[in-house]
Amino acid sequence: MIFLRPNQEEVVALTEQELSKETIENAVAGDPQAIKKVLEHYASYIDSLCTEEKERPDRTVEKTINEDMRQQVICKLLEKLPNFKES
Repeated sequence: MIFLRPNQEEVVALTEQELSKETIENAVAGDPQAIKKVLEHYASYIDSLCTEEKERPDRTVEKTINEDMRQQVICKLLEKLPNFKES
């Protein structure tokens, strides 16, 4: 099983559009709609972090998202969100 890690260009492309400061502040404050926007913003990036390549018996490669890992990453993001401080 191989875990794919996005390169720097992919990370930039996945998070190219910035979240507004207001959305981030509202998410930190616990607003459910703002938290949803943050999760939607990072969904592609999270999926790319949790993508695995599995080789089939016929030697073709299947890419799948490890849902357990995906949920762990989302939970960690939600756990850390209230502690976000602007630098």
